[in-house]
Amino acid sequence: RQEHVALRRGGYTSVIPTGDMTFDDVLLFVRETPSGDAALVAINRLNESATRTVTVAGTSLTGSSLTDTLGWGGTATTSGSSVTATIPARSCAIFVP
Repeated sequence: RQEHVALRRGGYTSVIPTGDMTFDDVLLFVRETPSGDAALVAINRLNESATRTVTVAGTSLTGSSLTDTLGWGGTATTSGSSVTATIPARSCAIFVP
């Protein structure tokens, strides 16, 4: 949290995965400051890894290469304003540019 202002002071924006994920145990949201510091937070409560695609249009994450700062095996690929994130089972990831 110390390295990324967005995790301490950034606004919260919920992002909804594409497809029907009703009652899904995977939560994704963006934290972003007005100055553009941003992070995509992903939490997976499932007993298996989960891959979800979300739109991050209107955030500074659009078009950015993202890295999981926690290093627990999460991966994210971007394509324009879409991010496809894979989160290990019962884990979380914080993706930053």
